[in-house]
Amino acid sequence: MSKIVVVTVFTMIAMSFLAAKEAPTQAINWPDTGSPVVRVTLGKFKEISFVVGRHNYVVDAMAENLWSRKISHLGFNLYLFDKNKVRIGDGWITLDNIVPGQAIKFQTTVHALGTPVSVELAANFVPPRVAAACPAEEGVDYSELRSARCCAFRGWH
Repeated sequence: MSKIVVVTVFTMIAMSFLAAKEAPTQAINWPDTGSPVVRVTLGKFKEISFVVGRHNYVVDAMAENLWSRKISHLGFNLYLFDKNKVRIGDGWITLDNIVPGQAIKFQTTVHALGTPVSVELAANFVPPRVAAACPAEEGVDYSELRSARCCAFRGWH
């Protein structure tokens, strides 16, 4: 009888770990208005180190090209916020050479002074032909490609 209980408990624990590992935290379509160009899916933040109050996390991620053209290069800043919506950390995502319909998996490392509970994804490099597909945003000058903020997204971790 005790063997059955042990096997049942072990199976339940193993299944909960597998289910938690597979479930994405959030999927973000970019831009958030008009036709999406790319979808970025962020997994759970996994702490890899802690040094003097600074947490370092690795995040499993996936990007999908939803556009009808190849994305040669696209860059994003990833901002991390605590429960009080105070920015506590950052990271970045760079996407290169993604053909239409293609999905790529990757990991990114982020740093934070605490535990992130929400994220914001903001474009920091938008090539001219991708910028042309984004709806105009008030106050954005797409001629300054390296600092273009085509769209910003907020999500909960």
